[in-house]
Amino acid sequence: MAARQRIHSILCSKQVKTTLLFVFLAAPFGPTSVVSVSLALVAFVSLVFWMMQSSEKTVRVPQELSLYLKYTSILTLAITVTVLINGMFPYQIGSVVIKPNLIGALQKYLHLLRPIFITYLCWNYFKTSNEELIKVFIYRIYPVFLMINFFQIGFGWPHTIQSHMLIPGAPFRSQGFYGSYLTYAAALGFPLYMALEEAIKRRTVASISIASLGTLAMIACSSRTAWVALGLGIVCLAFTATPKQYRKLAGTLITAIVIGVLVSPKVRSRIFSSHINDRALLWKINFEVFKENPVTGVGFLSSGEATAAYKSTFIPDHPDQFVSHAHNNFIEMLSTTGLLGTGVWVAWNMWLLLICWRRRTYGVLAGLITFHFNGLTQVNFWEPRGLSMFMTVIGFFLFVQNRTQTTQNS
Repeated sequence: MAARQRIHSILCSKQVKTTLLFVFLAAPFGPTSVVSVSLALVAFVSLVFWMMQSSEKTVRVPQELSLYLKYTSILTLAITVTVLINGMFPYQIGSVVIKPNLIGALQKYLHLLRPIFITYLCWNYFKTSNEELIKVFIYRIYPVFLMINFFQIGFGWPHTIQSHMLIPGAPFRSQGFYGSYLTYAAALGFPLYMALEEAIKRRTVASISIASLGTLAMIACSSRTAWVALGLGIVCLAFTATPKQYRKLAGTLITAIVIGVLVSPKVRSRIFSSHINDRALLWKINFEVFKENPVTGVGFLSSGEATAAYKSTFIPDHPDQFVSHAHNNFIEMLSTTGLLGTGVWVAWNMWLLLICWRRRTYGVLAGLITFHFNGLTQVNFWEPRGLSMFMTVIGFFLFVQNRTQTTQNS
């Protein structure tokens, strides 16, 4: 009996519960999909079991989280309506009938529930302040991602893409375990800008070192859009998080750094290399598809199928045979969910940006802005790892901190 109680106390300890929570949150970043799904299931089932065993039954819901649930429900409802309509009246291109992906839509909806799950746990069980969460996220979790990433940069394992040697001694691109430098740019932008904000506020050796390494890793991914987004994020932080007396100095330093970087022939070569035509063709095709069905689009997550059908039907001899999704968040939403889904999606994102501004969480604000800027040349919003990090950050740093403020006011 004593041994059983001992095991029970260990399983219900704060260390075990915190570990389970972060395993669940980090699961999408596993080296393979099998590992990711396995980790997520084990952690989720363990957390649910532990919550059922807990003696604390009080359920408290922050006001803004209630609004999040309301607006997210409207977003998922709008997308579901487009899926159902396109399921009943499918769009046809040539001989190909485009079918909406209902199962894929349900999987994406689960990601949107992450902030609710995170906030519920932290409010009712973890009793963790926002400051503690920031320290854990920036000083413990983010450095682990960076260590994995720099190992990949140096040795090219497990995914190898040659870099442009922008950083001496870095023969490979930043990818981590994700398999795509674009995924890295989407997912790891959030902790980078939060680390930069922390460095601006604290000005400690640890915070500045982590922010510097994160910046180098983002540069090493060699994504041109990510480079521009990095500059945009730094400017955003310079004029929000930086004290007013230092803003002119910050602006001067940023200008000097940009000019210095552009002097590099390798950087200029990468920026002006012509690889945009294939994406421009995808944008054009998907916009044409949208114009054919402007209200509900052709079916959620069906842009790749629609692009292939359009090419084979209308431009079969086109030299560029690259087939993919729209490579632009906004055009992707227009072509697959029409004005109905896109309008609600844009309003949902604008509301999140407004919350960041009101709460003065400038690192998260810069992360959101640069995330959507990256989304001008890729569909990063519905990409699992990018969306997972997006929702994790929203949960931790916008809604959980409500608990700290409520406690201080009471």
